[in-house]
Amino acid sequence: MNTAPEIVKDVLNINAPVLQPVKVVLLNMFGQIVLNQQAQVKNGVAQIHLATLSYGTYQAQIHLGDNTLTQLIEKR
Repeated sequence: MNTAPEIVKDVLNINAPVLQPVKVVLLNMFGQIVLNQQAQVKNGVAQIHLATLSYGTYQAQIHLGDNTLTQLIEKR
């Protein structure tokens, strides 16, 4: 499981090898949850729409089954 890109405009694409839902929790730099969303995987990719978020850096916690990936993303 990985995310692309780290720099995001409106959509965070998450490449997922299995067809189970992906849960994404985004935290701002103060540790506050600003998004908690689940997305279905279609053609190996789950999409999370971030157009409503302000510009800045966020910590993305991506949960797929028992696995969790934590990555910084920058919303531009």
